[in-house]
Amino acid sequence: VMTASPAAPSAPVSWWRFPHLLGLDAVAVALLWMTVFGGVKGARLDQVEYWVLGAAVWVIYMGDRLFDNLRPPVDGAGLRDRHFFAARFGKWLAALVPAVAGAAVLAALFHMRESVVRHGVVLISLTGCYYAMTWIAREKTPGRILLWVVGGGLGLLLISGQDDAPILSTLWRTMMFIVLAMTLFGGRSNPAAPAPWVLPRKLIGGYLFALGAALAPYAHLDDREGLLFSAPVVLFGACCAMNSLGIRLWEKREAVTDGADEEGRLLTPLYPFLCAVLCVGALSEAREAGAYSRTALVAVAAVFPAFAALHFLRRRIPAAVIPVLADAVVALAGVGAVVWQRFGR
Repeated sequence: VMTASPAAPSAPVSWWRFPHLLGLDAVAVALLWMTVFGGVKGARLDQVEYWVLGAAVWVIYMGDRLFDNLRPPVDGAGLRDRHFFAARFGKWLAALVPAVAGAAVLAALFHMRESVVRHGVVLISLTGCYYAMTWIAREKTPGRILLWVVGGGLGLLLISGQDDAPILSTLWRTMMFIVLAMTLFGGRSNPAAPAPWVLPRKLIGGYLFALGAALAPYAHLDDREGLLFSAPVVLFGACCAMNSLGIRLWEKREAVTDGADEEGRLLTPLYPFLCAVLCVGALSEAREAGAYSRTALVAVAAVFPAFAALHFLRRRIPAAVIPVLADAVVALAGVGAVVWQRFGR
């Protein structure tokens, strides 16, 4: 049975924190941005697609928190209130998560378009590989070998271009590659520490989240290449990665200050630089994009200055408030994009 550690807090929870503790903020972000991508592709989405995506996101997030209670997270971050909340209601969630997952599978099989289901199966497989990699990365030697393979693949993706559909400008793609190389191969004072997995993990996780949000709209048109490589999807994935990375750094700010978090110490000063590079990249892509894609790209670009502001104000914001604000920024950008798509033309 999944239980919280003896040190888990049991104080009453403020009402405004329940969406985050229950993983509903991530669900809201995914559904809002699926609507945004529906506007980008001109796809008429079915209600079942919203239900299945929301259920899938919730199952993944709550399942991840339940498993985190069995073993500390790969990046060395301690368990947070959201993990203790999941452990506190572990018996209920352990029964509810499979039930919701089963209902979503049945809804997908019997009520969703075949093309969407086909793309969804591939994405679920990739997500399973991602979580398998995070567990392998906990081990010292296998983790480092895996990190070099995955990091090298991410590096090739960043520095390579698509002749027919370029994703990133040469300038900011190169800058992102440099930061990735610094975090992978930078010096570490403790050779016995786990592999420096934080940044690659966040980048992959954010990209998979973006693929999930964009899957149905792109699958309606069987646009597999657009789903995997288009600028709105890739940059929204970067937005999700910076959201997750920011929360990790802001919640661990004391450990970074004390020098106990080596990766956090390296990534903290680089975080505003990453936000600036991604913002410029999104705006540069928006300049060349069509009207519908431009709306999504401008919304993505607007998120990065807000993340940078949260980063600079992190010491003044309570740790419990930071993840709520970070998710709210992405959700509000999605709301703005949806409103502009429907009423701005």
